[in-house]
Amino acid sequence: MCWTTQGHAAIRINEVMADPDAVSDARGEWIELYNDSNIDTDINGWIIKDADTDYHLIDNSAPLIMQAKSFLVLGRNGEFPLNGGYIPDYVYSGFLLTNSADEIILEDSEVTVSEIDYTTNWPIYAGKSMAFSGSGIINNPSNWWATSNCVFGDGDYGTPGGPNLIPEPATLVLFSIGLLPILFKRRV
Repeated sequence: MCWTTQGHAAIRINEVMADPDAVSDARGEWIELYNDSNIDTDINGWIIKDADTDYHLIDNSAPLIMQAKSFLVLGRNGEFPLNGGYIPDYVYSGFLLTNSADEIILEDSEVTVSEIDYTTNWPIYAGKSMAFSGSGIINNPSNWWATSNCVFGDGDYGTPGGPNLIPEPATLVLFSIGLLPILFKRRV
């Protein structure tokens, strides 16, 4: 199989479960990556970290290939269903997500591949992942949505390892003023 180790522009942070509700944070946090290129990419040897002290070197003991146009879930706990009922492609340690404000930085050879710096104005809710809309600047809270009706595993909401379900713009406006629950119609 042909793959590359340099697919920087195409790999992005795509969905994050920072505050699981069905299980503890130590068991249920996960980060989903998406490879938006037509080239398979090896992320073994890459780093996930924050701006403080959290740091994890991805060491799969073999290539960790992100297939073209596919998702890869990095999880804090690989013990299904003790982790809330998702299946990670890779289990990390030494990296924790806070429930209010934190950074997720994905690096390859000291080059930042993808980064989000989330704060309280991002869509972080207990038991719901936040998902990138698929367009716009990735490090902008306006381009992220709270997953609200896709139940997985033990009852949390999200789509680990699958397409994000993003609400239509008119639905978002009605939801933001409390008139309509979010209905997901478009896949990213």
